[in-house]
Amino acid sequence: MGQGGGLPAIGSFKARGLGVAEGREKVGGFDLSTLKALYRIESKKTMELEPAEQLGWRLPDVIFYPTGGGTGVIGMWKAFAELEAIGWISGQASASGCRAGHRLAAVLVSGALF
Repeated sequence: MGQGGGLPAIGSFKARGLGVAEGREKVGGFDLSTLKALYRIESKKTMELEPAEQLGWRLPDVIFYPTGGGTGVIGMWKAFAELEAIGWISGQASASGCRAGHRLAAVLVSGALF
Protein backbone atom coordinates (compact mmCIF):
# COMPACT_ATOMS: atom_id res chain seq x y z
CA MET A 1 0.00 0.00 0.00
CA GLY A 2 1.19 3.47 -0.81
CA GLN A 3 -0.07 6.81 0.37
CA GLY A 4 -3.85 6.91 0.56
CA GLY A 5 -3.90 3.12 0.56
CA GLY A 6 -7.68 2.95 0.41
CA LEU A 7 -8.44 1.99 4.01
CA PRO A 8 -11.85 3.51 4.73
CA ALA A 9 -12.41 5.16 8.12
CA ILE A 10 -15.43 3.02 8.95
CA GLY A 11 -16.26 1.59 12.36
CA SER A 12 -14.90 2.25 15.80
CA PHE A 13 -11.39 3.40 16.60
CA LYS A 14 -10.63 -0.11 17.86
CA ALA A 15 -11.99 -1.74 14.69
CA ARG A 16 -9.85 0.51 12.50
CA GLY A 17 -6.77 -0.37 14.56
CA LEU A 18 -7.49 -4.06 14.11
CA GLY A 19 -7.89 -3.48 10.36
CA VAL A 20 -4.50 -1.78 10.18
CA ALA A 21 -2.90 -4.69 12.06
CA GLU A 22 -4.52 -7.21 9.74
CA GLY A 23 -3.41 -5.31 6.64
CA ARG A 24 0.14 -5.00 7.97
CA GLU A 25 0.30 -8.75 8.51
CA LYS A 26 -0.97 -9.46 4.98
CA VAL A 27 1.28 -7.11 3.01
CA GLY A 28 4.07 -6.28 5.44
CA GLY A 29 4.90 -2.77 6.41
CA PHE A 30 5.03 -0.67 9.52
CA ASP A 31 2.14 0.26 11.80
CA LEU A 32 2.12 4.04 12.36
CA SER A 33 -0.97 4.08 14.54
CA THR A 34 -1.18 5.74 17.96
CA LEU A 35 1.75 4.90 20.26
CA LYS A 36 3.49 2.76 17.64
CA ALA A 37 5.12 5.42 15.46
CA LEU A 38 8.72 6.12 16.40
CA TYR A 39 9.21 9.37 18.31
CA ARG A 40 5.52 10.29 18.12
CA ILE A 41 5.28 11.08 21.82
CA GLU A 42 8.50 13.08 21.63
CA SER A 43 7.08 15.22 18.83
CA LYS A 44 3.93 15.93 20.84
CA LYS A 45 6.02 17.42 23.66
CA THR A 46 6.56 20.53 21.53
CA MET A 47 2.95 21.53 22.15
CA GLU A 48 3.76 21.78 25.87
CA LEU A 49 7.29 23.14 25.71
CA GLU A 50 6.30 26.19 23.64
CA PRO A 51 3.60 27.51 26.02
CA ALA A 52 5.73 26.73 29.09
CA GLU A 53 8.59 28.77 27.63
CA GLN A 54 6.27 31.60 26.56
CA LEU A 55 4.83 31.78 30.08
CA GLY A 56 8.29 32.12 31.65
CA TRP A 57 8.42 28.43 32.67
CA ARG A 58 5.17 28.73 34.59
CA LEU A 59 2.23 26.54 33.72
CA PRO A 60 -1.40 27.57 33.52
CA ASP A 61 -3.74 26.19 36.16
CA VAL A 62 -5.68 24.09 33.65
CA ILE A 63 -5.02 22.85 30.12
CA PHE A 64 -7.84 21.66 27.87
CA TYR A 65 -6.22 19.40 25.31
CA PRO A 66 -7.93 18.23 22.11
CA THR A 67 -7.35 14.51 21.86
CA GLY A 68 -8.06 11.58 19.61
CA GLY A 69 -5.84 8.60 20.35
CA GLY A 70 -4.28 10.09 23.47
CA THR A 71 -0.69 10.44 22.26
CA GLY A 72 -0.72 14.19 22.80
CA VAL A 73 -1.88 13.85 26.41
CA ILE A 74 0.91 11.36 27.07
CA GLY A 75 3.40 13.72 25.42
CA MET A 76 2.11 16.57 27.59
CA TRP A 77 2.62 14.57 30.76
CA LYS A 78 6.11 13.49 29.62
CA ALA A 79 7.15 17.06 28.77
CA PHE A 80 6.00 18.41 32.13
CA ALA A 81 7.61 15.52 34.04
CA GLU A 82 10.92 16.17 32.26
CA LEU A 83 10.74 19.94 32.87
CA GLU A 84 10.01 19.30 36.54
CA ALA A 85 12.90 16.79 36.79
CA ILE A 86 15.41 19.38 35.56
CA GLY A 87 13.97 22.08 37.82
CA TRP A 88 12.53 24.40 35.16
CA ILE A 89 8.98 24.12 36.52
CA SER A 90 7.47 23.04 39.82
CA GLY A 91 4.31 20.98 39.79
CA GLN A 92 2.12 20.18 36.85
CA ALA A 93 -0.99 21.78 35.41
CA SER A 94 -4.33 20.10 35.70
CA ALA A 95 -5.19 18.69 32.28
CA SER A 96 -8.41 17.65 30.64
CA GLY A 97 -8.63 15.92 27.27
CA CYS A 98 -11.64 16.62 25.10
CA ARG A 99 -12.75 15.50 21.66
CA ALA A 100 -12.62 18.16 18.97
CA GLY A 101 -16.35 17.80 18.27
CA HIS A 102 -17.35 17.89 21.93
CA ARG A 103 -19.50 20.75 23.26
CA LEU A 104 -16.76 21.79 25.71
CA ALA A 105 -14.37 22.29 22.80
CA ALA A 106 -16.95 24.45 21.03
CA VAL A 107 -17.45 26.58 24.14
CA LEU A 108 -13.70 27.04 24.57
CA VAL A 109 -13.23 28.02 20.94
CA SER A 110 -16.11 30.50 21.13
CA GLY A 111 -14.49 32.26 24.08
CA ALA A 112 -17.74 32.11 26.06
CA LEU A 113 -15.91 31.13 29.26
CA PHE A 114 -13.52 34.07 29.15
